[in-house]
Amino acid sequence: MAVSACPTIETERLVLRPFRDDDLDDHFAMMGSPEVRRWLHLPGAFDRDAAWAQMAHILGQWELRGTGLWALEERATGRFVGRAGLYNPVRVDWPGVEVGWALDPSFWGRGYATEAGIAARDYGFGELGLDRLYSCILPENLASQAVARRLGFTLLEERTMAWFPEAPHGIWVGERPDEGGSWPRSAAVGRAGQQPAEEGGSQPMGAAVSRWGRQSADQGSSQPMTTGVLRPSSSTISNPSQSPDSTSRPTAP
Repeated sequence: MAVSACPTIETERLVLRPFRDDDLDDHFAMMGSPEVRRWLHLPGAFDRDAAWAQMAHILGQWELRGTGLWALEERATGRFVGRAGLYNPVRVDWPGVEVGWALDPSFWGRGYATEAGIAARDYGFGELGLDRLYSCILPENLASQAVARRLGFTLLEERTMAWFPEAPHGIWVGERPDEGGSWPRSAAVGRAGQQPAEEGGSQPMGAAVSRWGRQSADQGSSQPMTTGVLRPSSSTISNPSQSPDSTSRPTAP
């Protein structure tokens, strides 16, 4: 298999890895579900070919920009869960690198979007050295807004963007803490059944958090923080093209 610019990250319950060709059936099934189509603005003509092209696009962004989405795999079963990561398209009014997620509806409500979002957030701040990250979420998507809050993001503004003039999006933002700083505290993330259901994705793709690179264990939370620089013993980052301690290339302007 060819070496990918996309690293592999393991959290407590998930593997964040590059997309593979054999993910197509699962990816298309997720994208074709009515719940995911609703939040990702997918046209009725979105078909299997489009799902494959989207996977190729995701891998291409890693190669060209050093950012992109991961395929999410459940560690315990190896099942395809969805996708999440750092989305950075070429759009004139796009706010910046977005933490986005889209999960198969069968995995909603288990805290996986938050767990993957935390890993993506920390990779953006830790490995890429970004100062700001965003999430673009429809105002009616309350569950994804709750995920953004658990990532430490706050609502910056609501505005209509040129790529989707039919409705405004909330622009949520998280800023890299100063050295020694801490994230705003929010509701702890628990195991399955202890967290509000998460909708299929932040748009357009879409825990109690204490000091950067670490997660508090309040209220029974047991999910570890995954980060590129401060690596807890329970999670790992690997990239076949890099040593574990190297810094990946920065996001292109």
